[in-house]
Amino acid sequence: MAIKIIHDYCPTCKTKIGLRLMCVNGEILRCPKCGVLLIDDPKRNLYGALLFAAGFLLIEGLRHSFGSNIFRDVAILVVSGFLYGTVRKLMITKKDLVIRNKQTNQISYIDQTEWSEILENNKDKDNTFEIIEEL
Repeated sequence: MAIKIIHDYCPTCKTKIGLRLMCVNGEILRCPKCGVLLIDDPKRNLYGALLFAAGFLLIEGLRHSFGSNIFRDVAILVVSGFLYGTVRKLMITKKDLVIRNKQTNQISYIDQTEWSEILENNKDKDNTFEIIEEL
């Protein structure tokens, strides 16, 4: 089980959702209270990553100018990590179906057009996917 280090809030009902550190990219989450599907906002995630990288550049610039100070470097790293966590936000995504792979039991959220493509590709073969829920 993954340790949920950071938290974010659902944009609709403001429920606190635990997230794994830097592992949410592209992963669709479901709000436990209202059931809305959430995904990372890519632009805000990029801005947060740039702030985090700017922290590293600031550390290197200060080391070059004033010498090494481990406490200052750690403080800048913690602040830039905190800024990364506060800048990145979850946004609502629209998906139509919840499907499950019968072989691996992996659950995915897809659109109706993607389901049509799966059916088209598996015309002659046995379909290994099944619809669990329509959203």
